[in-house]
Amino acid sequence: MQLGLWIAGTMLTGVVCVSGCQTDSLAATGVAPIVAVAVASSPAAGDASSIEVTRDNFNFQYSWPVTAAAFPKLLDYFRTDAMQMQGELEASFNEDERLKDPTNEFKPTYETNMTWEVAAQTDDLISLSGSWYNYMGGAHGMYGLRDFVYDKRGDEILLSRDLIGDTDAFTAAIEEEFCRLLDTEREKRRGEPVVRDDMFGDCVNLIDQTLVWKSKTPGKFDRLEVFIGPYEAGPYAEGAYVLNLPITAPMVAAIAPQYRGNFLANGGNPYAVED
Repeated sequence: MQLGLWIAGTMLTGVVCVSGCQTDSLAATGVAPIVAVAVASSPAAGDASSIEVTRDNFNFQYSWPVTAAAFPKLLDYFRTDAMQMQGELEASFNEDERLKDPTNEFKPTYETNMTWEVAAQTDDLISLSGSWYNYMGGAHGMYGLRDFVYDKRGDEILLSRDLIGDTDAFTAAIEEEFCRLLDTEREKRRGEPVVRDDMFGDCVNLIDQTLVWKSKTPGKFDRLEVFIGPYEAGPYAEGAYVLNLPITAPMVAAIAPQYRGNFLANGGNPYAVED
């Protein structure tokens, strides 16, 4: 059986562990360290922007922007996150009795795909979004979006919501229209009005969703993408909701003072999915 790791466009085969790798998470599952994430111990390792592990009934892919190489803490975040996600997939894969039974005709393929992208950037901050898909042996796979912001000056990794200084004021600035817009989108998919006492009839907590700061103005965050995953606002079959909202002055006022200069009220249609 051949194992593979893609690093900067080069295929390496066999059991791989570049200096500095942590394999405890895999060893704890009884799994040999098939691939450990490369740590920047050489220029070649520092240029790595993707990891791919493929073998029978097992696919793992993780990628991040090559610009992360300029920021050691950001690069370490991606490598550590990749190792954790791979370890979780390995653990589930090795617990599936169907894969160990030679008479079983159905052998599911375990899969994780994680792709990070730069959503927007200012002089001080990088907003990143990561789309993911997992299948770990259940009735169906799951997918979603993750967010974080890298503070270049402070060398900090923050969730997007951490930039909000007053969450109550921020929510109050857009909650009514946010919920109206969500209902409008749900009604389109359901073909009927949203009923508040239904299982998926209530609005969702904006701050608890995946928030991605975006931009149409170079150097400033002037848009907010809100990703609402399956089972949050509707059943799995209804899919995820992605609402794009221009940043308004009351929203900027609710941002923490140390980050406020990175934001701009863009004056567009405040509550259009696209404008």
